[in-house]
Amino acid sequence: MLKEFKPDVVVGAGGYVTGPVLLMASLLKIPTLVMDSNALPGFTNRQLARFVDKAALTFEESLKFFPNKGVVTGNPVRQEFFEVQPKQREAKTNLLIFGGSQGARAINFAMVDALQNLPKDKLNIVHQTGEHDFEKIESGYKDKHWQADIRRYITDMVAEFAKADVVVCRAGATTCAELAAAGKVGIMIPLPTAADDHQRKNAEALQNAGAAK
Repeated sequence: MLKEFKPDVVVGAGGYVTGPVLLMASLLKIPTLVMDSNALPGFTNRQLARFVDKAALTFEESLKFFPNKGVVTGNPVRQEFFEVQPKQREAKTNLLIFGGSQGARAINFAMVDALQNLPKDKLNIVHQTGEHDFEKIESGYKDKHWQADIRRYITDMVAEFAKADVVVCRAGATTCAELAAAGKVGIMIPLPTAADDHQRKNAEALQNAGAAK
Protein backbone atom coordinates (compact mmCIF):
# COMPACT_ATOMS: atom_id res chain seq x y z
CA MET A 1 0.00 0.00 0.00
CA LEU A 2 2.75 2.47 0.92
CA LYS A 3 4.65 1.74 -2.27
CA GLU A 4 1.53 2.29 -4.37
CA PHE A 5 0.22 5.37 -2.58
CA LYS A 6 3.66 6.96 -2.05
CA PRO A 7 2.74 9.24 0.86
CA ASP A 8 4.86 12.27 1.69
CA VAL A 9 4.48 11.54 5.40
CA VAL A 10 2.80 8.85 7.51
CA VAL A 11 1.07 9.95 10.73
CA GLY A 12 -0.07 7.60 13.48
CA ALA A 13 -2.24 8.39 16.49
CA GLY A 14 -1.56 5.24 18.48
CA GLY A 15 -3.29 1.89 18.51
CA TYR A 16 -1.90 -1.48 17.50
CA VAL A 17 -3.00 -1.17 13.88
CA THR A 18 -0.69 1.81 13.34
CA GLY A 19 2.43 -0.06 14.44
CA PRO A 20 3.17 -2.14 11.32
CA VAL A 21 2.31 0.75 8.99
CA LEU A 22 4.62 3.23 10.70
CA LEU A 23 7.39 0.67 11.04
CA MET A 24 7.21 -0.15 7.34
CA ALA A 25 7.14 3.55 6.45
CA SER A 26 10.27 4.06 8.51
CA LEU A 27 12.03 1.19 6.74
CA LEU A 28 11.02 2.71 3.40
CA LYS A 29 12.53 6.05 4.46
CA ILE A 30 9.15 7.80 4.41
CA PRO A 31 8.95 10.59 7.03
CA THR A 32 6.90 9.51 10.05
CA LEU A 33 5.10 11.24 12.90
CA VAL A 34 3.24 9.86 15.90
CA MET A 35 0.71 11.82 17.93
CA ASP A 36 0.09 11.03 21.59
CA SER A 37 -2.21 13.00 23.86
CA ASN A 38 -1.56 11.23 27.17
CA ALA A 39 1.10 11.91 29.79
CA LEU A 40 2.15 8.28 29.44
CA PRO A 41 2.30 7.46 25.71
CA GLY A 42 0.47 4.36 24.56
CA PHE A 43 2.25 1.02 24.20
CA THR A 44 2.46 1.15 20.39
CA ASN A 45 3.85 4.68 20.33
CA ARG A 46 6.41 3.79 22.97
CA GLN A 47 7.59 0.85 20.86
CA LEU A 48 7.77 3.04 17.77
CA ALA A 49 9.77 5.78 19.48
CA ARG A 50 13.14 4.71 18.09
CA PHE A 51 11.82 4.34 14.53
CA VAL A 52 9.72 7.45 13.92
CA ASP A 53 11.07 10.86 12.98
CA LYS A 54 8.93 13.07 15.20
CA ALA A 55 6.33 12.86 17.97
CA ALA A 56 3.63 15.48 18.58
CA LEU A 57 2.83 15.42 22.30
CA THR A 58 0.42 17.02 24.73
CA PHE A 59 2.34 16.75 28.00
CA GLU A 60 5.95 17.59 28.76
CA GLU A 61 6.04 14.38 30.80
CA SER A 62 5.94 12.46 27.50
CA LEU A 63 9.13 13.98 26.11
CA LYS A 64 11.40 11.49 27.86
CA PHE A 65 9.91 8.67 25.77
CA PHE A 66 10.94 10.38 22.51
CA PRO A 67 14.47 11.73 23.02
CA ASN A 68 15.29 14.50 20.52
CA LYS A 69 12.09 13.73 18.62
CA GLY A 70 9.25 14.94 20.82
CA VAL A 71 7.57 18.33 20.39
CA VAL A 72 4.91 19.54 22.82
CA THR A 73 2.15 20.74 20.51
CA GLY A 74 -0.85 20.30 22.79
CA ASN A 75 -3.97 18.32 22.01
CA PRO A 76 -6.33 19.64 19.29
CA VAL A 77 -9.38 21.28 20.89
CA ARG A 78 -12.32 23.08 19.33
CA GLN A 79 -11.81 26.84 19.19
CA GLU A 80 -15.01 27.38 21.21
CA PHE A 81 -13.33 26.08 24.37
CA PHE A 82 -10.63 28.73 24.09
CA GLU A 83 -13.33 31.37 23.73
CA VAL A 84 -15.03 30.52 27.04
CA GLN A 85 -14.99 33.77 29.02
CA PRO A 86 -14.09 34.02 32.72
CA LYS A 87 -17.25 33.91 34.84
CA GLN A 88 -18.50 36.66 37.05
CA ARG A 89 -18.73 35.59 40.68
CA GLU A 90 -22.25 34.45 41.58
CA ALA A 91 -24.05 33.70 44.83
CA LYS A 92 -23.93 29.97 44.10
CA THR A 93 -21.09 27.85 42.75
CA ASN A 94 -21.96 26.04 39.53
CA LEU A 95 -20.80 22.42 39.62
CA LEU A 96 -20.62 20.39 36.39
CA ILE A 97 -20.30 16.61 36.74
CA PHE A 98 -19.79 14.23 33.85
CA GLY A 99 -18.04 10.97 33.10
CA GLY A 100 -17.90 10.83 29.34
CA SER A 101 -20.72 10.23 26.89
CA GLN A 102 -21.79 7.02 28.65
CA GLY A 103 -21.45 8.44 32.13
CA ALA A 104 -19.33 7.01 34.93
CA ARG A 105 -21.15 4.80 37.43
CA ALA A 106 -18.62 5.30 40.22
CA ILE A 107 -18.83 9.08 39.89
CA ASN A 108 -22.62 9.00 39.61
CA PHE A 109 -23.22 7.13 42.85
CA ALA A 110 -20.36 8.78 44.74
CA MET A 111 -21.93 12.13 43.96
CA VAL A 112 -25.31 11.06 45.34
CA ASP A 113 -23.62 9.73 48.48
CA ALA A 114 -21.78 13.03 48.90
CA LEU A 115 -24.89 15.21 48.73
CA GLN A 116 -25.49 14.99 52.47
CA ASN A 117 -22.14 16.71 53.05
CA LEU A 118 -22.61 19.51 50.51
CA PRO A 119 -24.15 22.96 51.12
CA LYS A 120 -27.46 22.88 49.29
CA ASP A 121 -27.85 26.65 49.41
CA LYS A 122 -24.46 27.29 47.80
CA LEU A 123 -24.41 24.92 44.82
CA ASN A 124 -26.07 24.62 41.44
CA ILE A 125 -25.43 21.16 40.00
CA VAL A 126 -25.53 19.92 36.40
CA HIS A 127 -24.92 16.16 36.39
CA GLN A 128 -24.62 14.09 33.21
CA THR A 129 -25.22 10.44 34.11
CA GLY A 130 -25.33 8.56 30.83
CA GLU A 131 -28.35 6.50 29.84
CA HIS A 132 -27.99 3.52 32.17
CA ASP A 133 -27.91 5.29 35.55
CA PHE A 134 -30.14 8.26 34.77
CA GLU A 135 -33.30 7.19 36.61
CA LYS A 136 -31.45 5.93 39.69
CA ILE A 137 -29.37 9.07 40.00
CA GLU A 138 -32.35 11.33 39.39
CA SER A 139 -34.20 9.49 42.17
CA GLY A 140 -31.15 9.74 44.42
CA TYR A 141 -31.16 13.51 44.17
CA LYS A 142 -34.90 13.69 44.80
CA ASP A 143 -34.68 11.37 47.81
CA LYS A 144 -32.15 13.75 49.34
CA HIS A 145 -34.31 16.76 48.46
CA TRP A 146 -31.85 18.27 46.02
CA GLN A 147 -32.98 20.25 43.01
CA ALA A 148 -30.37 19.62 40.32
CA ASP A 149 -30.19 19.49 36.55
CA ILE A 150 -29.79 15.75 35.87
CA ARG A 151 -29.26 14.76 32.23
CA ARG A 152 -28.60 11.62 30.26
CA TYR A 153 -26.38 13.49 27.83
CA ILE A 154 -24.94 16.96 27.35
CA THR A 155 -25.22 18.07 23.74
CA ASP A 156 -23.46 21.43 24.12
CA MET A 157 -20.47 20.88 26.38
CA VAL A 158 -18.98 24.28 25.60
CA ALA A 159 -22.08 26.01 26.98
CA GLU A 160 -21.92 23.96 30.18
CA PHE A 161 -18.21 24.66 30.59
CA ALA A 162 -18.96 28.36 30.22
CA LYS A 163 -21.45 28.23 33.12
CA ALA A 164 -19.37 25.99 35.38
CA ASP A 165 -17.11 27.13 38.20
CA VAL A 166 -15.87 23.62 39.00
CA VAL A 167 -15.88 20.51 36.81
CA VAL A 168 -15.87 16.96 38.24
CA CYS A 169 -14.77 14.54 35.54
CA ARG A 170 -12.54 11.72 34.36
CA ALA A 171 -9.01 12.43 33.15
CA GLY A 172 -9.06 11.34 29.53
CA ALA A 173 -6.86 13.25 27.12
CA THR A 174 -9.68 15.20 25.48
CA THR A 175 -11.27 16.18 28.79
CA CYS A 176 -7.90 17.37 30.11
CA ALA A 177 -7.34 19.46 27.00
CA GLU A 178 -10.81 21.00 27.16
CA LEU A 179 -10.39 21.88 30.84
CA ALA A 180 -7.09 23.58 30.12
CA ALA A 181 -8.42 25.43 27.08
CA ALA A 182 -11.44 26.75 28.97
CA GLY A 183 -9.41 27.58 32.08
CA LYS A 184 -11.74 25.66 34.39
CA VAL A 185 -11.04 24.23 37.82
CA GLY A 186 -11.11 20.44 37.62
CA ILE A 187 -11.66 17.77 40.25
CA MET A 188 -10.46 14.77 38.29
CA ILE A 189 -11.32 11.15 39.07
CA PRO A 190 -9.18 8.98 36.78
CA LEU A 191 -10.62 5.77 35.38
CA PRO A 192 -8.73 3.10 37.36
CA THR A 193 -9.00 0.51 34.58
CA ALA A 194 -7.52 2.73 31.86
CA ALA A 195 -4.56 1.17 30.03
CA ASP A 196 -1.28 1.68 31.92
CA ASP A 197 -3.22 3.84 34.39
CA HIS A 198 -2.72 6.68 31.92
CA GLN A 199 -5.64 8.76 33.20
CA ARG A 200 -4.05 9.04 36.63
CA LYS A 201 -0.85 10.24 35.00
CA ASN A 202 -2.82 12.80 32.97
CA ALA A 203 -4.46 14.08 36.15
CA GLU A 204 -1.13 14.23 37.97
CA ALA A 205 0.36 16.25 35.14
CA LEU A 206 -2.45 18.81 35.38
CA GLN A 207 -2.20 18.82 39.16
CA ASN A 208 1.53 19.47 38.98
CA ALA A 209 0.76 22.41 36.70
CA GLY A 210 -1.74 23.77 39.24
CA ALA A 211 -4.72 23.14 36.97
CA ALA A 212 -6.55 20.32 38.78
CA LYS A 213 -6.94 18.34 41.98
